[in-house]
Amino acid sequence: MTFKQSFRIVNLHVIIFFIWSFRICDCFTEVVYEGKKYVAEGSPFNISCIKSSYGVPKWTRNGQSVDALGPDYDVIEKDLPDDGVRMELRVKMALWKHRGHYKCDPMSQKSHDIEIVPSEESDEQMQNQPRIQLRPHMTLKLVCEQEENVVFPINWYKDGSRLLEEKENPRIRMHKRTLTISKATEADAGEYTCVIEMAGLSYPFADHLGSRIKVTYPARVEKFSRQIRPILNRNLSLECEVQGFPVPRVSWFVDGFPIEEFRLNDSRYDAVDNLQGMPGSVLFIQDVDYKDNRQITCTTVNIDGADETSAQLAVRENAIITNEEDQGEGVILTPGHILVLQCNNTDDPSAGIQWLKNGLPLNTSDGRILEEISNNSLVIKNTLESDCGNYTCKSANQEAIIPVRSIVKIAPVDSSRNVVQNQNIVLLCNVTQGTPLPTVQWRKDKEPLNMSDPRITVKTDLRGVEATEVIISDAKFEDRAQYTCIVTNEISSANATILVRVKDKYAALWPFLGICAEVAVLCAIIFIYEKRRQKPDFDESETEHNTENKSVADQDEKNRDVRQRK
Repeated sequence: MTFKQSFRIVNLHVIIFFIWSFRICDCFTEVVYEGKKYVAEGSPFNISCIKSSYGVPKWTRNGQSVDALGPDYDVIEKDLPDDGVRMELRVKMALWKHRGHYKCDPMSQKSHDIEIVPSEESDEQMQNQPRIQLRPHMTLKLVCEQEENVVFPINWYKDGSRLLEEKENPRIRMHKRTLTISKATEADAGEYTCVIEMAGLSYPFADHLGSRIKVTYPARVEKFSRQIRPILNRNLSLECEVQGFPVPRVSWFVDGFPIEEFRLNDSRYDAVDNLQGMPGSVLFIQDVDYKDNRQITCTTVNIDGADETSAQLAVRENAIITNEEDQGEGVILTPGHILVLQCNNTDDPSAGIQWLKNGLPLNTSDGRILEEISNNSLVIKNTLESDCGNYTCKSANQEAIIPVRSIVKIAPVDSSRNVVQNQNIVLLCNVTQGTPLPTVQWRKDKEPLNMSDPRITVKTDLRGVEATEVIISDAKFEDRAQYTCIVTNEISSANATILVRVKDKYAALWPFLGICAEVAVLCAIIFIYEKRRQKPDFDESETEHNTENKSVADQDEKNRDVRQRK
């Protein structure tokens, strides 16, 4: 067996061992990521990760530890009460080098991808960098810019992930310095790196990195319908769905004016990020009016090209009429009472009605819920607060949403409470009802309570309402005040006030000492009184004794006189 064959066998065993270890560890490691996928160059971003205690808590990008990537990254870790770990990775200013696959546990298969939307300045810099424009369904050929006579193997990586060998993916072929991808698709676009792998090491730990080549394709946008009909007095969210590599930038125009300029005169218009964080990809118009019958244009551009789509807004009244007192304002639910929702299609009264709750079919197995087809009604008996939500009635190609909400209620609280100095003050604001989820604010003598005070701890209840419990540690005399919790949601508010008195920690001792002093004074008075009373009694007894002696002497004298006369 040659040295080269032995070398390959050892490498194969090492790879098998790592794959086996990787899968075993992943079975015990639960990882959940939170964060946006798309980030505009120059903007901050953060990725949160909640994982179990198993595995190695360590952030990596494309397999490389972020500790080795410089001071760009800030890492924050926090232990969770269920033996889990919450890890957060922060970057203050996103750059092209920050795109890639991020993991908070290198042994887990799950990852979070970050894509950077480059600025115009970066586009200009890319003009001078190696790149190839992808042509769908054509053959893509990349050549590694290294010496032709390379002894060690050359492998290719796409966006930090190693490309599969020919047997695994018949479209991909690697021969010497050349990578060939047949029938290329837009999914093949990305940044390719050729790597000379010595001593069995692979990217990013390889001994030498070869050339980097960007495979790009022009920006493209999904076309709008020629006419979009938003509903009067409703909000409109219109997303511009784009594709391309590098990720293209999105711009909006209203009647030919850039939205940044247009919204100076109408603040109801704005361009916001979509759920994945794509910068400015959603046009938002608040409370649509007939004056919003305008032409909307979305343009997108990257280094390889540009595209655009336009639509004419035609505001309309909803053909579906509901039993709301004010259309679109919703219905108030009172738990325990009956709830009746009704929809009528004015365009086609005979059209049937389909009911959804929060976008999902109703729970027909719940005996409290009844659909009355004859009058297009939805009836819920013995209502619970969990019955709140957004109910959608669909008819033909029309629909209406009826928000069902409940007012805020707070459990009764004591009017006052006494707290001993240096003990904890516990303030409770028990929110028993309220949908949408209410917010809680605390005031101290009509002024906002300083939640940044290090002595103050804030807790959240089981429903997720924050600040329902406030703990003020090490009570001081200046903490004496009237504390008010104000609970508010979209439709109502409620408040409760409690007077907190802070007593001296020795306050209970003073009455005891007073009683002891009173007892001592009383004993002294009794002692003096008894002392004085005993002295007159003694003088009186002496006088009586002398009188008795004198009487006896006189009697004896008389007896002697009588005997002498005889």
